[in-house]
Amino acid sequence: PFETVIVDVTHKCNMVCANCYTPDRPLPDLSREWLRAVWRRLPRRRYVRLVGAEPTMRADLPDLVRDVREAGHHPVVMTNGLKLADRAYVQSLKDAGVQVTYLSMNGAFDDELYLAVDQMRCADKKRQAFDHLEALHMYTSVGMIAVPGVNDDGMAPLLAASLRSRDV
Repeated sequence: PFETVIVDVTHKCNMVCANCYTPDRPLPDLSREWLRAVWRRLPRRRYVRLVGAEPTMRADLPDLVRDVREAGHHPVVMTNGLKLADRAYVQSLKDAGVQVTYLSMNGAFDDELYLAVDQMRCADKKRQAFDHLEALHMYTSVGMIAVPGVNDDGMAPLLAASLRSRDV
């Protein structure tokens, strides 16, 4: 009866955002074999959202994506994007079968906004991730947790960049 399954594949993260609902915790990752068995039992053609604290913290994320595809589903990676600043890594996810990504951009393209919301300067890496996903023609949903009076100035440039990338 459901179209989407959300799977926390790790509790590790490379950020320490104050607003995080899944903070970095010392819990073990679910095993690839166990996850593969679960995905095979699901009715075909589901969207499997690979989340966590940060799914790219798993070295085997491309393998998990392949497993989701082999089980007949659509893999979606929901990420903060820091590791996607590496174009080769983005290519490895695409080659594995990622069809959709969700990229968190709480500070848009501005380090000061990231510092205020996510407690770190990471605008350059976020911009690189955004650009790599666009260059590799990967369908990407961009999200921003809006904090009135803090990062709302970042919405317009993020929306403009997102709309430009759709016209490519």
